[in-house]
Amino acid sequence: MNTDTLLGKRAGEFVRFAVVGCVSALLNTVIIVALTEFLRINYLISYALCFIGVTLVGFAANRSWSFKVDGQSERREVQRYYLVTTISTVIAMGISRAMVGFGVPYQIAVFLSAALVAPANFLTHRSFSFGLKFSD
Repeated sequence: MNTDTLLGKRAGEFVRFAVVGCVSALLNTVIIVALTEFLRINYLISYALCFIGVTLVGFAANRSWSFKVDGQSERREVQRYYLVTTISTVIAMGISRAMVGFGVPYQIAVFLSAALVAPANFLTHRSFSFGLKFSD
């Protein structure tokens, strides 16, 4: 496969990954705002609570659509996906907290923080979570 075709394929994956990420970030934001505003739960605790379900949705969508991994998912993929997402979430929560500290509304901060960690998530999920090489 030539370099242009390979780069085009990676770009397509990134676009699909970004769509899944945007939907996940939007879902995260809606859940966080709902828990915070209606149940009066701290926004960081709300962030952590919605993590499990939204991450599972993201795993399934990224595996089957973004990266088009065939076959039954392996336990190792799920474990690695959660590990990467956990680390990413902790980083995003720190970014969110800093933004809120600078006066950014938490509703915007949680969405922006997810966007900031997206490129690293793409590369890490592709290579580590799903074990794909650049040439795959």
